[in-house]
Amino acid sequence: MLEFVGRFKRYTPFHAMMVHIQKPGTRYVLSSSEWMSKYRRVLKPGAQALLIFQPRGPYVLV
Repeated sequence: MLEFVGRFKRYTPFHAMMVHIQKPGTRYVLSSSEWMSKYRRVLKPGAQALLIFQPRGPYVLV
């Protein structure tokens, strides 16, 4: 688990654990807007969204 959590530098260990519970083996997560702005990539229709809680808000889909 520590190795998995260590891959997600921009997320807290709690958020990395939430990603692992929802989809073990995940390598990289971003929101759809971040995929577009950083890599000019568009998500495939029907792609599986993962839920993490965001600070001062209910949740964010990545």
